Amino acid sequence: IEQENTESFSLPTPKRIRSNSSPEALKESTEKRKREKSENMKSGVTKATDSTCNQQLLDSIKQMFQAEMANLSTKQDIEKVSITISKLVDEVGNQKQEIVALRKENNELKNNMVKLEMNQKKNNLLFFGVPSSDADPITAINELCKNILGIEERMLLSRAYKIGKSSSVDRPILAEFVQGTQTDMIFSNVKKLKGTGIVIQKDYPLTIRYKRSKLLALRREILKVNNTLKVSVVYDVLYVQGYKFVWLQEEGKLQIGYEDGMNKLVQLTDLKRETILETLNIKEDVTTNTISAQRPNLAQQPSQSQPVQHIQSPQQ
Repeated sequence: IEQENTESFSLPTPKRIRSNSSPEALKESTEKRKREKSENMKSGVTKATDSTCNQQLLDSIKQMFQAEMANLSTKQDIEKVSITISKLVDEVGNQKQEIVALRKENNELKNNMVKLEMNQKKNNLLFFGVPSSDADPITAINELCKNILGIEERMLLSRAYKIGKSSSVDRPILAEFVQGTQTDMIFSNVKKLKGTGIVIQKDYPLTIRYKRSKLLALRREILKVNNTLKVSVVYDVLYVQGYKFVWLQEEGKLQIGYEDGMNKLVQLTDLKRETILETLNIKEDVTTNTISAQRPNLAQQPSQSQPVQHIQSPQQ
């Protein structure tokens, strides 16, 4: 019985441990080393790749930084720009001075041309409202001077002709006198034309004629407000109570001496500023408090209904 129990409770036989020198152990060790080597190689490649990417990123950032630094202005660049700007400012200033000088020269040339034209027309007169007849203009002027003005002396005319549109019934007559004394004689008798509807004017250049028409219209507005004032137009200058007002048409200004004459004229005449601007065809910008001249229609000829008086003498 003891022998049977001993056999039934016997320990299991232990497994045989492989020797390191066995073929199986060597094969397993070799495969393990291969796996470790492969893993090490993969890890090395990954680390190398990460290192390369990091280096490329750093190089890219460095290039961007260098580009930005290159675009930044240095002190020398700023000085060069300042010098260039100063030169441009000086050049613009010189050009402005040249423009002012050219404008002054241009105005002087215009004035000289007007003076030459005035000298050529000094013995010319314009007759408005002369009744139309079959007689030629020279005969009509002589009859007017004799029958209405009472001048017995025969007028010496180099020529006389009608101007304006041919469709007009009573076109003005332009008469060119040989002697200036005869034109003075006519103006000394112009009072006799009152009530006849006939107007006599000097043959001014178109620019002067336009300015005179506006100044005479302004004179009429002044006398409407106060007919006791002494107001006259001589050539292209307005005189009010002894004050000389010059209308600078190109600049749209009314001056007295070297000062603005608009306020002075309002003070002297009690005429509204808006009336003056409208009469002289000046546009005022209330937002910037500046005024500018409107382009005149120089082709417009004075008509019988336009003159202030029946006679336009050199002193009116």
